[in-house]
Amino acid sequence: MGRIANQYFEGGQAPTATQLNAVYNSVASDSIKDVNLDTEWAQRIHFSDSNSITSLFTFDYDGTSDWNTTNTAFATIENVAGTPSKVLPNYTTHGNVVVRVQASGLVAVTALNTNDGNGTLAQINNNTYAFRLLMTINGGGSTVDIANCTYSFTPKGGFTTTTSPTQLNMNFVTIAFSGLCTLPAASVIDSIELQACVGLTNNSINIRHNHIQAIVVEN
Repeated sequence: MGRIANQYFEGGQAPTATQLNAVYNSVASDSIKDVNLDTEWAQRIHFSDSNSITSLFTFDYDGTSDWNTTNTAFATIENVAGTPSKVLPNYTTHGNVVVRVQASGLVAVTALNTNDGNGTLAQINNNTYAFRLLMTINGGGSTVDIANCTYSFTPKGGFTTTTSPTQLNMNFVTIAFSGLCTLPAASVIDSIELQACVGLTNNSINIRHNHIQAIVVEN
């Protein structure tokens, strides 16, 4: 719609006939248009709690014991049994969106089942464990690998050849990483979960505190 003339009066002010008739004259002269001349006059959040510009989803560790993996395949961290490290936005995008997700946590104990490798690329997995943030969209129809990070059990760098002990325990190491992705309109964000794995089978990591924050921003 276009602008309709209006007048504002102070207490005790006597309006003129022209001022009083301004609104009706605007209508009578057919100056109303099918566009709004005021920019940013309303946003989606004015219409529906579920149709907002920016949404925040969080997960916080609720467990009392460590979650362990010795597997080279990514698996979702689980705190109390049946409570995975996951947010469930169930959010449908209205336009192009940016999704930013970050995760943090505490690795309670790590242990090498074998030595940390000889420093060559062929044995780099001996010395690594990794995390990722995995988004599932559109009713499980597809996934988006939003962010990854990899850590080493020992400070050994590539192409060193110093031999290492066959056993190593490392306690209480923090993790933190984040990532961005974009999605088109009409995408449904089902879930975002924090997953972990080790580089070499039977190496071991124990995860304690872990947290996820996901922010969806619409244009």
